[in-house]
Amino acid sequence: MSYYVITQVKVEDGEVSRAVVCKVIRSESDPPGMLRLAEGVDMRHPDIANLVDSDQIFVVKWTGPGEFAAGSRVSRKPGPHEYLVSIDENGAPNAELLEAAPLI
Repeated sequence: MSYYVITQVKVEDGEVSRAVVCKVIRSESDPPGMLRLAEGVDMRHPDIANLVDSDQIFVVKWTGPGEFAAGSRVSRKPGPHEYLVSIDENGAPNAELLEAAPLI
């Protein structure tokens, strides 16, 4: 399983249509607690939804210049009208995904 973070989103009609997704990189030589991000890839909703099925995706929370932490986990809400949703540690939906930095 791989880990990813969403750094920017494009919201259309109240839902995420595109997002910049970065893979989290951890090297054995990195100090404990240090994570790096690969270059972000602009992905459309269906591609992100497929990634959610096999890997963990989180909304990035910037904690300082060049510093970040994983925020809420990203999931997909299945049904006739599927959409991406961020959920807290208790499984409750929240607005963290929609409030991520805007993708221009």
